[in-house]
Amino acid sequence: MYSRFFMVLLALFLNYAEAKLPAVDDHAISFINIDANNKHVSLRDYLGNDPKIKKELIAISFWGISCIPCRTEMPILDEWALESPEKVKLFFINVDSRNQMPQVHDFLKKHELKSETLFDYYQTTAKNYGVCSGNQCKLPSLFIIDTKSAKIKYVQEGYNAEEDLKGILNSILTGKPIETAVQQKNEQLINFVSKDKYLLLHKILINLPHEQIAEENNLTKAQLIEIFKEVEKAAEAYWNES
Repeated sequence: MYSRFFMVLLALFLNYAEAKLPAVDDHAISFINIDANNKHVSLRDYLGNDPKIKKELIAISFWGISCIPCRTEMPILDEWALESPEKVKLFFINVDSRNQMPQVHDFLKKHELKSETLFDYYQTTAKNYGVCSGNQCKLPSLFIIDTKSAKIKYVQEGYNAEEDLKGILNSILTGKPIETAVQQKNEQLINFVSKDKYLLLHKILINLPHEQIAEENNLTKAQLIEIFKEVEKAAEAYWNES
């Protein structure tokens, strides 16, 4: 199992893209995506002052099958939404292409998430939200929208540890101020480790043979393992001291 520090770094560093995400108080960007039954789902149907709209918040979480922090975060979000079904509607928006759907559906079947998953095969919605740009995506990315005003109340780029994320989500539900210190600290973590080393770690995580990675980068397998340990140790020290 990967440590909290490694997960945060992975989400912030490897999934970085140049596109800018919408900010708090921006109006939510409408979208139409298909669900597991190939039916079209529109965000507009969940926003506005119509008395038929009962939910207070719409949460949309962008994820991909190769994103380890996404797969860690999804059950936490799902549980949060299920705890307040009268207030919250959660959509997981998958950004993978059609040829990755067997893996995506296997994951969803295994984890039995109750919240609805929508599919953004061409990343149209993800690009409109600034989550994807070119062949890179900022994953996971979470947006929480107020249904009455149709404005964004909260934006999270990258992974937050479970206890921090739960605190933020509960603050949103109760209307309390959101603690941003954790987010600021997470963003600062990328400053103390080189991107080159992190790209090596990414190759390990997607299960490329260690020997192949070492050979491609003129490293021994032992050196590769030391890099892995070095980054985790530095991340943990940074987190504890800052």
